[in-house]
Amino acid sequence: MKITATGLDPSPLSLRVGLRLEYSDLGPIRFAILHIPWDVFTGDVVGEISKRYGAALDAHLDTEPLF
Repeated sequence: MKITATGLDPSPLSLRVGLRLEYSDLGPIRFAILHIPWDVFTGDVVGEISKRYGAALDAHLDTEPLF
């Protein structure tokens, strides 16, 4: 089985992780969302996630047209 993280989305209650699950090369593919509550992370980890997510979002917004 191959599991690939396809996206991250912080919400007020948790960090949501989009997952793609491939059972085999020719097998079915499933998609899932993993919710990780913020209270399982240390404060340092939450700060690092916030910093990196903010930087990635800023870089993405610079490349997208506003209208």
